[in-house]
Amino acid sequence: HITLNPAPIAGDSLVVCATNFNYTTYIGSILVTSSNTPFVVYQSNVIHDAGVAVNGSVEYSENVNLDVTLSNVGLQDANQVVATLSCSNPHVQITDNTELYGTINASSNLTKTGAFAFTVDPVISDQEIATFTINSVDDQNNAWTSTFSVVLNAPLLSATTVVVDDAAGNNNGRLDPGENATIKILTPNTGHAVSPTAMGNLSTSSTNYITVNTPNYNMGAIATSSSVYAEFPITVDASTPIGTSVNFTYQVDASGYTATKSFAMVVGIIVEDFESGNFTHFPWDTTAAHSGNAPWIILNNGNIFEGNYAARSGVISDNQTSVLSMTVQTLAADTFSFYKRVSCEDSPYSGSGYWYDYLKFEIDGTKKGQWDGDIAWSREAYFLSVGNHTLKWTYYKDQSASEGDDAAYIDYLIFPPIYQPLNNQEQELLVRSIVAYPNPCTDMLYININAQKQGNYSLQLNNQLGQSMNISAKGELTAGSNFVRLNTSSLPSGIYYLQLVTDKSIQTLKISVVK
Repeated sequence: HITLNPAPIAGDSLVVCATNFNYTTYIGSILVTSSNTPFVVYQSNVIHDAGVAVNGSVEYSENVNLDVTLSNVGLQDANQVVATLSCSNPHVQITDNTELYGTINASSNLTKTGAFAFTVDPVISDQEIATFTINSVDDQNNAWTSTFSVVLNAPLLSATTVVVDDAAGNNNGRLDPGENATIKILTPNTGHAVSPTAMGNLSTSSTNYITVNTPNYNMGAIATSSSVYAEFPITVDASTPIGTSVNFTYQVDASGYTATKSFAMVVGIIVEDFESGNFTHFPWDTTAAHSGNAPWIILNNGNIFEGNYAARSGVISDNQTSVLSMTVQTLAADTFSFYKRVSCEDSPYSGSGYWYDYLKFEIDGTKKGQWDGDIAWSREAYFLSVGNHTLKWTYYKDQSASEGDDAAYIDYLIFPPIYQPLNNQEQELLVRSIVAYPNPCTDMLYININAQKQGNYSLQLNNQLGQSMNISAKGELTAGSNFVRLNTSSLPSGIYYLQLVTDKSIQTLKISVVK
């Protein structure tokens, strides 16, 4: 028994705080009532819903009837009680807001079936809260206000995993020139209500190379905590240059519940597997000045990862290195990967930073990985942003001892879209030069393409992630100068990359936009 002095005011609330060591503090409130008057408050409700799912919960678009129990916590009867319901949530419309409760005896509850009714808008946020207020009055003009809340449930759609199904082609899970494939996009519903019928749509800005044969897909209703793949048959043009980045936009709409995903894919696989038998297929730097004490070599026997060839570090002595490197121009940000094998001394003190013999991989002078001992073929992968990057592998020997093959190996390098100079026979199909001005530009970019002969071209502006900015041009080149202009007025200030694609090559220029 607790006596409060001064006594609290009837109709007010007392805040109660309960604490204990190693327990979460609880804060609650106690309603203060007069000992000789009625006092009517909200007690509980039962939901009767009709629409999306008859489950005792409130979903979008539903019509709801409420059984509401009021409690008279006072010591006197409340007579001729009339209760009125209102709601502060704009997505809820009250369709029956008044109920006559009559007499509610002291210290008793009274339930009215179907006391109130409301409807919910077709599009709401999942798990948003609807706060209701009940104003009750009796025949003595006593008035009481209570509140309660109801959770509103809705679907919550997103677009996540993208899968390429090219079983009708070479079944490598990638887009390739001339291939028919199906792009599948996983569409989860992580909300708390089943969705209306969901329609997916796939579009592409890379219409020079990609045809979306069936752009719409009916996924039906997506149940809560479930996922459905939207499937879109596409065709890749046979003339698409290897390494071309193509852009897609996926949109799903389920009667107002939407999600969007933009993504890019690379057509074809740009791979260095040394099957040419030499270092001329890619811009490897094999000059003596950049090869350490001995250049890397290409093997066609022994433990090869893929095909018939792999690269091996050169034969070196103690305190020497064998270096292999190249500089590439990345056209779209993506992953670069390679397989490596190491057979050398194991360094028991590598954890403290001291290594014996080892293979080191660097990007632009920054170490990304270092390996020693006996390591079987295994994959390494690193992100390359748009622009120029120097990739470097160094096999290093310390001052003494050798074990295993005393070497490092690499094979099956997969590149993101990169600029690849062509050999002399193909050079006649390339443009002589491309100049863009002014650079930096503001609202208009002018391009002069100096072509050696007639041929088709396409121009596209991409951001630093390699995503299309939907500013492009295409047509036919004639021998000599060809002038094109692109409207850049819609672009914010930043760095962009102008990509020129011809029949046999891809070239890129760095462009600055200043507003």
